[in-house]
Amino acid sequence: MDPVRFVLEPGCSVPAFTTAIGMALLARFDDDTVRALHPPVLHYPVTDLTMTIDDLLTQVGKARERRWTMATGTTFPGFGAVGVAVGGMNGQQALAFCLSYPTGTVFEEQTGDMIKSLTAHAARVGKRSGDPFWTGVAGRGGLDPSDQRPRSLSAGASGRDDRVHYD
Repeated sequence: MDPVRFVLEPGCSVPAFTTAIGMALLARFDDDTVRALHPPVLHYPVTDLTMTIDDLLTQVGKARERRWTMATGTTFPGFGAVGVAVGGMNGQQALAFCLSYPTGTVFEEQTGDMIKSLTAHAARVGKRSGDPFWTGVAGRGGLDPSDQRPRSLSAGASGRDDRVHYD
């Protein structure tokens, strides 16, 4: 199999609800905060993904429970990703990371291994940094928004706020 290189240009913004990284960061918020950040119906024209805020909250709730997210073909056609988010104590900025792969390949058969590896690394980092999400201090409803506000859920490089997206 030939290697794949996936590059986004600096300043490119993608809605958080379409990505594994964005969903991992959204899972750190409580439902009221997620609802306040989004319109009633969300749409991403690149993949023609449309969902309601209630659909998003269901997905975010599942992500909180299992502590990882998966996005397959929702950000860009032909790509999937598994993502996690880690922060620290005392309101330190949360960050998210993911493993991406081309869909329709052997990598999809290895997602279970990717999830185990990614969550094991995130748990180690989260426990060392005192992240309540990984130490078990945070409840199932997400962290208090005043505790951890992922700065990456802000306006994109253009400076305008198109609701929630990451840079």
